[in-house]
Amino acid sequence: MKKILRNKNNRIFMIAAAVFLAAAVIGGVTMALNLARASSLTNTFSVGSVDTEIEENVNSEGTKEPYVKNTGESNCLVRMRATVSPEDAKVELEGFNELWLYNEGDGFYYYQGFVEPGKRTEVPLFTAYKLNGKADLSDFVPFQITLYQESIQTRAVDENGNSISAIDADGNYSAENAKRVWAVFDAQ
Repeated sequence: MKKILRNKNNRIFMIAAAVFLAAAVIGGVTMALNLARASSLTNTFSVGSVDTEIEENVNSEGTKEPYVKNTGESNCLVRMRATVSPEDAKVELEGFNELWLYNEGDGFYYYQGFVEPGKRTEVPLFTAYKLNGKADLSDFVPFQITLYQESIQTRAVDENGNSISAIDADGNYSAENAKRVWAVFDAQ
């Protein structure tokens, strides 16, 4: 009786081993075929370039008109800062345009629009400078007007993965979204 049970156990063991081996072979062949048929897919992404430069119309009679020109390949947002040094120079910048909104928090003037590739801001940041000293210039101090500008793409992705665009679906500028795009840039 023990011999019959032993033969029965051996037979069950052999059948189980054969089923396991067959499953392993079938699984291996299936995997090999799937790998052989797999092809690679290449996703091509291009990152737009934003390059800008300051263009100025300047003369010694007090005209100074700084614009920002987009020399890159993508629409961009721009901001500019203007400083006069030394601080005690009696020079006043005049003719600031309403399309440039001043932010006291960071000292930048934000252009209220976007600049297309090959174009410049529609209006200059300001149009002139004026000496505010004595008429005989006896209190004149040599001065320098320094312009600094930054530009970024009109799109950004916030910390939650949401895409933000300063240009709406109709191609119009969105001041509120532009603020959000700048906030993403400043948070980096």
